[in-house]
Amino acid sequence: MTSADAALAELATLRHEHWSGLTRLDASLVVVCRALEVPMAKILRLSGSHEFFHIAAGIGWRDGVVGRIQVPATNNSVAGYALRDRRAILVEDIQRTERFSDAGLLLSHGIRSTMAVRIGSDERVLGVLSVHALECRRFSSKDAAFIEAAARIISEMID
Repeated sequence: MTSADAALAELATLRHEHWSGLTRLDASLVVVCRALEVPMAKILRLSGSHEFFHIAAGIGWRDGVVGRIQVPATNNSVAGYALRDRRAILVEDIQRTERFSDAGLLLSHGIRSTMAVRIGSDERVLGVLSVHALECRRFSSKDAAFIEAAARIISEMID
């Protein structure tokens, strides 16, 4: 069993444990961060209006971000773009890309590389799972496959 497989198995176990939703989501981010060797991650829940996300859970963020900050759900943000795609979005250097003009939260935390994927299905879009590195990093196709699988498991944890 690879370390990615072991991490997915651990996530699947969390899915069935009886914790409060927030604690279980935070625990899932610890597993994802460890598997991908990144210091930061977040789960964004899509608002009812589909105009923005709430940061529902996060690892590595400054105090006052998780549970309080909203992120636009537009194609100008990495999360908004990921929401509209079925595959993981990989950004090697957010500071040098022009594609995402609404990356202020990421830039203010010194994030260089990010990977994000939609949580949920076409019929039931719930939000976005994203991970972040503070140095430039080229995420691999194996990393993308892992985060896509992790998002499928996490979707079952969200009511």
